[in-house]
Amino acid sequence: MIIHKIAFRNIFRHKRRSLLTGLMMAGGCFLFAVFIGMIDGGYGLLIDMFTRDHTGHIQIHKKGYLDKPSIYKVIKDPNAVGERTALLPYVQSWAPRIQEAHHKGSLVY
Repeated sequence: MIIHKIAFRNIFRHKRRSLLTGLMMAGGCFLFAVFIGMIDGGYGLLIDMFTRDHTGHIQIHKKGYLDKPSIYKVIKDPNAVGERTALLPYVQSWAPRIQEAHHKGSLVY
C-alpha cells in the first residue's frame, strides 16, 4: 500500500514530466495501432492478389485427390463442371488448371 502512495506522490509532484510521459505513451500506442493496421491491410492485399493470380478462390478436385494425389484421379469432363460452375451467380470466370503433383513429378489435370 505504501508503494502506491509513493508512486502517486511522484506522479503528482512532477506534473509536467508525468504529462509528457503519458502523452508519449499514448502517441506510441496510437502509432503502433496505425502501423499494425497498415501491415495487416497490406498482408490482406497480398493474399488477395496471389489468390486471384495463381490459385483462384476455389478449386474443384476429384474426390480423394487431395488425400493422395495421382495422375489417374482426374475429372472426366472438366468443361461440363466449368459450365455448371459458371451458372452460379457469384462466379466471374473459371479455367481448368494443370498442376504438377508433389510426388513423382507427374502432371494432374
